Amino acid sequence: LVFADWTAPGPSGVDFTSLSRMDAAGYGQGAAVADVDGDGDLDIFLSQDDGPCALLLNDGRARFTEVAAAAGVRVSDAAHAKSTAFLDYDRDGDPDLFVGRAGEGNLLFRNRGDGTFEDATAAAGIGGGAPFTMMAAVGDFDGDGWPDLYECNFAVTDYDEPLSEQGTPAPNRLWRNGRDGTFTDVAGLLGVDDPLASWAAHWLDVDGDGDQDLLVANDRFFFPSQSTRDRLFLNTGPAGGFSFEERGVEWGLAESHFGMGVALGDVDGDGTLDIYVSDLGDNELYLGSDAPPLVDRAPAWGLEAGWAGSQRLTSWGAAVADLDADGWNDLVVGNGFIHPRDPGPMATSQVPHLYLRRPETPGVRFEEAGEAAGLRSLDLRGSRGVIPCDLDGDGLLDLVVSTRFGKARILRGEGPRPEAWYGVRLRGTRSTTEGLGAILELRVGDRRWVRLVTTGGQPLCSLPPEALFHPGGARGDPRLRVRWPSGAVQDVVPARRSWTTVIEPE
Repeated sequence: LVFADWTAPGPSGVDFTSLSRMDAAGYGQGAAVADVDGDGDLDIFLSQDDGPCALLLNDGRARFTEVAAAAGVRVSDAAHAKSTAFLDYDRDGDPDLFVGRAGEGNLLFRNRGDGTFEDATAAAGIGGGAPFTMMAAVGDFDGDGWPDLYECNFAVTDYDEPLSEQGTPAPNRLWRNGRDGTFTDVAGLLGVDDPLASWAAHWLDVDGDGDQDLLVANDRFFFPSQSTRDRLFLNTGPAGGFSFEERGVEWGLAESHFGMGVALGDVDGDGTLDIYVSDLGDNELYLGSDAPPLVDRAPAWGLEAGWAGSQRLTSWGAAVADLDADGWNDLVVGNGFIHPRDPGPMATSQVPHLYLRRPETPGVRFEEAGEAAGLRSLDLRGSRGVIPCDLDGDGLLDLVVSTRFGKARILRGEGPRPEAWYGVRLRGTRSTTEGLGAILELRVGDRRWVRLVTTGGQPLCSLPPEALFHPGGARGDPRLRVRWPSGAVQDVVPARRSWTTVIEPE
């Protein structure tokens, strides 16, 4: 496996250089990936602090055209855009766009379905306030099929003051979809508004009761006096009025001190979803179980990933995915400085780390393979988001890497083409149109693989809500089972070396 840099002047045509501020307020680029124009391939939106945003339309071969101004989402140079996410909030089948800002009200753009967007912020009621919104987690906590939005806010501050001088973490907001184009903030009402300097969150059904719980990664770096630890909010479900109860300590998920991001995936291959939390220094891996407490297994699995020798790394986005197409999930972690003047000796280590699963090697579970895969030869210092996605439709995962300094990168996955692969996209009718929260299970022969349909838990960024399976050397007829959030269970035969769209039964 090698990642080739397709960033301009490479074939992708993407040339987006961060104009992020040089103080702590400028945390870097946001990135969101989705099929914006409905042509079957993935497009990219890139945000930044002090320059125009970019919307990059894909021609299907990972060659992009920048259309933000024509589409109405360029956002002004001084808009302080930070985080971004796609969600189909009006259920018309087109991904709409959320942009979180620093020291300004956030923005919501409605996709008209004709290649353009309209500013729906005022109509939706989702603006207001001046938080540092570092991430937007999209889910459906009340199970009505309309996507809700959890806004991770870092601090209440003036944009022009250094964040390190601020002492007030901002309350988070939970925007409940009103199903009429509007949203209502119910975070205080439901008990999930703690001001905890949050970087990211992830919707997940941690206790297996069928509704979406919420894991929030919090950072106490700038607020050492705050009793800040990660939070796990368990959803009480319809019987409890969809309120939340904080159970992080009980579940063993309140251990991170500088939580930056949350990734979900089946790391150990046992058919259950595991939780990976990026941190400053030691990252954490919690193997899946529906009973507390969960225990950090990162050291045993060689996935602390927050250190390079004796040097502590600042880890940001992370993703679990089968990057080398061998039938086993791998892990990619973005590492990077907050400030460009951070210590020089660590500079070569503060880049994305790639951990490949090695089940055939005795005593080795994962191998750090970033140098062999070409990641060390690229200038990826200050990386933030690391988004695995198949941009060119060849069945191999590529990477979109957002950065604190320099260019956003399009890295094309290159290697032997897999003999078989199965791409899955959902179209919900009772669930959200993206099928957020659905569990996909593919069986080939005596092996099985599990994926969660999600936009992820990376700071500043949003993943495409789809899944790519590689059976490796497994032989047999493929069988795909979809467990929809609505409770429906659907069995289909996926197309080989292609993408299958599964429509939820009415």
